Amino acid sequence: MTRRAPGFVLLLVLAALVVLSLLAAAIAANVERAVADQARANAQFQASLDAESTRATFLYLAVSRRQTFGGQTIDDAVVVSNGGIVPWQPGSEVPSYTPLGNEIRLDGSPYRGVGSTVFAVQDERGKISINFSDRRMLDFWLALLRLDAAAP
Repeated sequence: MTRRAPGFVLLLVLAALVVLSLLAAAIAANVERAVADQARANAQFQASLDAESTRATFLYLAVSRRQTFGGQTIDDAVVVSNGGIVPWQPGSEVPSYTPLGNEIRLDGSPYRGVGSTVFAVQDERGKISINFSDRRMLDFWLALLRLDAAAP
Protein backbone atom coordinates (compact mmCIF):
# COMPACT_ATOMS: atom_id res chain seq x y z
CA MET A 1 0.00 0.00 0.00
CA THR A 2 1.42 3.34 -1.05
CA ARG A 3 0.81 6.49 0.83
CA ARG A 4 0.40 9.79 -0.90
CA ALA A 5 2.23 12.87 0.20
CA PRO A 6 0.12 14.86 2.66
CA GLY A 7 0.20 18.14 0.62
CA PHE A 8 -0.68 16.64 -2.78
CA VAL A 9 -4.44 17.44 -2.57
CA LEU A 10 -3.69 20.93 -1.33
CA LEU A 11 -1.35 21.50 -4.29
CA LEU A 12 -4.05 20.32 -6.76
CA VAL A 13 -6.66 22.63 -5.18
CA LEU A 14 -4.30 25.62 -5.34
CA ALA A 15 -3.46 24.90 -8.98
CA ALA A 16 -7.16 24.67 -9.83
CA LEU A 17 -7.80 27.99 -8.05
CA VAL A 18 -4.99 29.67 -10.00
CA VAL A 19 -6.38 28.38 -13.30
CA LEU A 20 -9.89 29.54 -12.36
CA SER A 21 -8.55 32.99 -11.31
CA LEU A 22 -6.71 33.39 -14.62
CA LEU A 23 -9.81 32.34 -16.52
CA ALA A 24 -11.98 34.81 -14.58
CA ALA A 25 -9.46 37.61 -15.22
CA ALA A 26 -9.42 36.86 -18.96
CA ILE A 27 -13.23 36.85 -19.10
CA ALA A 28 -13.39 40.14 -17.16
CA ALA A 29 -10.86 41.78 -19.52
CA ASN A 30 -12.83 40.63 -22.58
CA VAL A 31 -16.11 41.86 -21.12
CA GLU A 32 -14.56 45.23 -20.25
CA ARG A 33 -13.22 45.61 -23.79
CA ALA A 34 -16.58 44.62 -25.28
CA VAL A 35 -18.41 47.15 -23.07
CA ALA A 36 -15.97 49.92 -24.07
CA ASP A 37 -16.37 49.02 -27.76
CA GLN A 38 -20.16 49.11 -27.46
CA ALA A 39 -20.08 52.46 -25.65
CA ARG A 40 -17.90 53.88 -28.44
CA ALA A 41 -20.26 52.47 -31.09
CA ASN A 42 -23.26 53.97 -29.25
CA ALA A 43 -21.57 57.39 -29.11
CA GLN A 44 -20.76 57.23 -32.84
CA PHE A 45 -24.33 56.23 -33.65
CA GLN A 46 -25.74 59.06 -31.52
CA ALA A 47 -23.41 61.59 -33.18
CA SER A 48 -24.48 60.32 -36.61
CA LEU A 49 -28.15 60.49 -35.62
CA ASP A 50 -27.70 64.05 -34.30
CA ALA A 51 -25.97 65.11 -37.52
CA GLU A 52 -28.75 63.65 -39.69
CA SER A 53 -31.42 65.24 -37.48
CA THR A 54 -29.70 68.62 -37.80
CA ARG A 55 -29.47 68.19 -41.57
CA ALA A 56 -33.14 67.23 -41.87
CA THR A 57 -34.20 70.15 -39.67
CA PHE A 58 -32.24 72.65 -41.74
CA LEU A 59 -33.55 71.22 -45.02
CA TYR A 60 -37.10 71.49 -43.65
CA LEU A 61 -36.48 75.14 -42.79
CA ALA A 62 -34.97 75.74 -46.23
CA VAL A 63 -38.01 74.46 -48.08
CA SER A 64 -40.73 75.73 -45.74
CA ARG A 65 -39.44 79.14 -44.62
CA ARG A 66 -38.38 82.20 -46.55
CA GLN A 67 -34.92 83.68 -46.91
CA THR A 68 -34.04 87.27 -46.22
CA PHE A 69 -30.85 89.16 -47.00
CA GLY A 70 -29.69 88.07 -43.55
CA GLY A 71 -30.05 84.35 -44.26
CA GLN A 72 -32.53 81.53 -43.68
CA THR A 73 -35.39 82.49 -41.38
CA ILE A 74 -36.37 80.06 -38.67
CA ASP A 75 -40.02 81.07 -38.48
CA ASP A 76 -42.63 83.07 -40.36
CA ALA A 77 -43.95 84.81 -37.28
CA VAL A 78 -42.85 88.32 -38.24
CA VAL A 79 -42.19 90.42 -41.33
CA VAL A 80 -40.83 93.91 -41.68
CA SER A 81 -43.31 96.30 -43.25
CA ASN A 82 -43.91 100.06 -43.27
CA GLY A 83 -45.44 99.81 -39.82
CA GLY A 84 -42.45 98.03 -38.29
CA ILE A 85 -42.29 94.37 -37.36
CA VAL A 86 -45.77 92.87 -37.56
CA PRO A 87 -47.21 89.33 -37.51
CA TRP A 88 -47.29 87.82 -40.98
CA GLN A 89 -50.57 86.46 -42.27
CA PRO A 90 -50.51 84.22 -45.35
CA GLY A 91 -51.78 86.18 -48.35
CA SER A 92 -51.80 89.52 -46.52
CA GLU A 93 -48.73 91.06 -48.16
CA VAL A 94 -45.50 90.04 -49.79
CA PRO A 95 -42.93 89.36 -47.07
CA SER A 96 -39.97 91.69 -46.97
CA TYR A 97 -36.40 90.51 -47.56
CA THR A 98 -35.10 92.84 -44.86
CA PRO A 99 -33.14 90.91 -42.21
CA LEU A 100 -35.05 90.33 -38.99
CA GLY A 101 -32.16 89.22 -36.80
CA ASN A 102 -33.35 85.64 -36.20
CA GLU A 103 -31.91 84.15 -39.37
CA ILE A 104 -29.38 81.39 -39.78
CA ARG A 105 -26.64 83.20 -41.66
CA LEU A 106 -25.45 81.48 -44.81
CA ASP A 107 -21.86 82.70 -44.58
CA GLY A 108 -20.25 79.71 -42.88
CA SER A 109 -20.93 80.87 -39.32
CA PRO A 110 -21.05 77.93 -36.89
CA TYR A 111 -24.32 77.05 -35.13
CA ARG A 112 -25.23 74.41 -32.58
CA GLY A 113 -27.57 71.78 -33.99
CA VAL A 114 -29.31 68.79 -32.44
CA GLY A 115 -27.36 67.22 -29.59
CA SER A 116 -23.68 68.10 -29.77
CA THR A 117 -23.69 68.73 -33.52
CA VAL A 118 -22.12 71.95 -34.79
CA PHE A 119 -22.95 72.98 -38.36
CA ALA A 120 -22.33 75.81 -40.78
CA VAL A 121 -24.05 76.62 -44.07
CA GLN A 122 -22.65 78.62 -46.97
CA ASP A 123 -24.61 79.52 -50.06
CA GLU A 124 -23.20 80.23 -53.50
CA ARG A 125 -23.29 83.99 -52.95
CA GLY A 126 -20.54 83.66 -50.34
CA LYS A 127 -18.10 81.94 -52.68
CA ILE A 128 -15.52 83.49 -54.99
CA SER A 129 -14.56 81.84 -58.26
CA ILE A 130 -10.79 82.11 -58.49
CA ASN A 131 -10.90 81.41 -62.22
CA PHE A 132 -13.43 84.05 -63.25
CA SER A 133 -13.20 86.79 -60.58
CA ASP A 134 -11.90 90.30 -60.89
CA ARG A 135 -8.18 90.52 -60.05
CA ARG A 136 -8.75 93.30 -57.49
CA MET A 137 -11.30 91.15 -55.64
CA LEU A 138 -8.87 88.22 -55.53
CA ASP A 139 -6.04 90.46 -54.30
CA PHE A 140 -8.28 91.80 -51.53
CA TRP A 141 -9.38 88.28 -50.59
CA LEU A 142 -5.79 87.02 -50.49
CA ALA A 143 -4.80 90.01 -48.36
CA LEU A 144 -7.57 89.14 -45.89
CA LEU A 145 -6.18 85.61 -45.68
CA ARG A 146 -2.64 87.04 -45.34
CA LEU A 147 -1.43 85.16 -48.42
CA ASP A 148 0.92 86.44 -51.08
CA ALA A 149 -0.73 86.67 -54.50
CA ALA A 150 2.60 85.99 -56.25
CA ALA A 151 3.22 82.72 -54.36
CA PRO A 152 2.83 79.57 -56.46
